[in-house]
Amino acid sequence: HTNNVRLSDVMVHGCIPVIVSDDFHPPMENHISWEETAVFMRTSDIPRLLPLLRMIPDDRRQRYLDQLTAGAVPIAWVMDYSGSEFWVRVFGEAVLQMRAAKEAMRSEWLRAASRLKQ
Repeated sequence: HTNNVRLSDVMVHGCIPVIVSDDFHPPMENHISWEETAVFMRTSDIPRLLPLLRMIPDDRRQRYLDQLTAGAVPIAWVMDYSGSEFWVRVFGEAVLQMRAAKEAMRSEWLRAASRLKQ
């Protein structure tokens, strides 16, 4: 699974995450611009992983690093799971996602009930 402690560890240590996944669901997507922060590859790219990584231009690598370490609250700090702020953000985002899912289900139930009454 892509969303685990290793991803956080990579970012907290200021390394560019390389995410090899066909179904990555980014954590804290409201706080992190993942396209600007990580390198994404499909599992079918694994045989060519090293050459593909070497093809990334130095200026692009620098932009990834800048994204991790720059700003008032660097992403490396946002992903530091050892502090309580990380868990507040994670659980806060989880609550928002659950509320959105609940509302979507409720809307679907109301539409279904309306169709049954007709």
